[in-house]
Amino acid sequence: MAQGKPRLDAVTYLSSALEAYRALDPAGQEQLLAEAAALGQKGLAINDPQQMHQLRLYQGGATISALQVACVNDVGVQLLLPGQDVGIDFAREHELAKGMVGGGSQAP
Repeated sequence: MAQGKPRLDAVTYLSSALEAYRALDPAGQEQLLAEAAALGQKGLAINDPQQMHQLRLYQGGATISALQVACVNDVGVQLLLPGQDVGIDFAREHELAKGMVGGGSQAP
């Protein structure tokens, strides 16, 4: 978050990630999280929109920004490993994203 305000780009990416996870079966969700987490282990420059990565199981194999990968990872962790720390605090953005996709206070 910048200066206490939510990152609107992250809200959009989290919303898309929520929809992507909801479209997958449990095994697909685990595979998508594993793929995003593996990229995250290498380090993600989330403030560099030029750094691009491909996620095979996300939006048909989309090439996405590092921030989008971080958002896919965040949603997957909240869904499959609740309580784990992903290292980036998207709590405020995540709540806004859940509202956008009709998630309310439910889990992703």
